[in-house]
Amino acid sequence: TARADAVEESAAAVRAATAAAEAVRAAADTAVADAERDATARITEAHHDAETRIAEATAARDQALTELATAHRDAERDARQRTELREDIRAERAEALRLHQAADTNAQLLRADAAADLDRLRAETTAEITRIRAEAAADVDRARAAAAAETERIRAEAEARLDTERRAAAERLAVIGEARAEARTRAERAERQADDLAAELRALRTPGPGPGGT
Repeated sequence: TARADAVEESAAAVRAATAAAEAVRAAADTAVADAERDATARITEAHHDAETRIAEATAARDQALTELATAHRDAERDARQRTELREDIRAERAEALRLHQAADTNAQLLRADAAADLDRLRAETTAEITRIRAEAAADVDRARAAAAAETERIRAEAEARLDTERRAAAERLAVIGEARAEARTRAERAERQADDLAAELRALRTPGPGPGGT
């Protein structure tokens, strides 16, 4: 029937609106997951860069220590030049110590820079994820509001259709009632006419008084 079709159309519209809201929610979840993966990749890259810098500084320190050890071996092997080379060795030791301290200082600075970069990346990632989640929540709210409005509109249309059908049915019932009343009137009139004809027939069939009768 038309009412069943209208109800089915309303249910289909509600299902479509619900599916649209679910699609928006799925898109929002995908955007959040992409942002988290991107943040993880950026943090891993920063870790790798910091470890590379630390390794380079350590290699420079090791090289300086190796050069110092070589200088010590040369000084011990060449005893005749020990006195002349002593000041040079002291200078090399001082330079090696300076290099060692500089390497440690650089390593500390690199660690501090890496930590600051990681903190900044975490803060930026957290802010970005918060923004994406807020936008996703707003999209979901808008989709829900649109679905609710569409559902309300469909319900209003269905109620309007039902009211129209009720009025039409009431009008049909009124017409049927009038037809029944008219038919009843006609039947009563026909019955009265039949009764009158029957009375006339009975009067005609009843014999009247003969000649000379009183």
